[in-house]
Amino acid sequence: MFASDPYLTYILIAFTVLLSWQAWERPALMHGMIFNATAVWHHRQYYRLISSAFLHADGMHLIFNMVTLYYMGRFAEFVFRDENLFGPQWGGVVYILFYLSAGVVSSLYSLFKHRNHEWYNALGASGATSAVMFAFVLFAPTEIISFFFFIRMPAWLFGIVYLGLSYFLARRGGGNIGHDAHFWGGLYGFLFLVVAHPWLFTRFIGILSGNFISGE
Repeated sequence: MFASDPYLTYILIAFTVLLSWQAWERPALMHGMIFNATAVWHHRQYYRLISSAFLHADGMHLIFNMVTLYYMGRFAEFVFRDENLFGPQWGGVVYILFYLSAGVVSSLYSLFKHRNHEWYNALGASGATSAVMFAFVLFAPTEIISFFFFIRMPAWLFGIVYLGLSYFLARRGGGNIGHDAHFWGGLYGFLFLVVAHPWLFTRFIGILSGNFISGE
């Protein structure tokens, strides 16, 4: 399927699994690397914006994010290396920067919102994987995405549902899932590429228009 092995995605997955596992075994490591808004805002521990994206609360949390990264990250990494985007020389570098920056950007809203709440902690790669997911939506809007094993819909519709649901659940509050990170991570993933290469949005609209006209 891929012209070259998406080894960077495999490295991200391996590193995330290793660090999450080590953090489960060593609570002090978890405490020192988790996203805590007060520690970042008031104590300038900015590294937590990145380190927290490699930690997970439990095995199911880790599996869900890594499965998403495995399926969509490999495709995104391959496309990033395309000559028409960032090229084989820089595509991998941009892909890694894209992933890491998505983890940071997706946490900024929560950082500002909870900057004075010492109790607020967050962790997980959801913001970064949401960005990768929306890169996939931009590149392949008519591809069918399956989730929960039985719900199937085109990527563009999935993107709308995902953002809408994330926004609604974030405003409702409650629970321990970072819906804000899902929303902002997804939006960032789409806009990052559109700003870098505006023709991608034109292509995106063209594909959707052709799809609707053909009735597919």
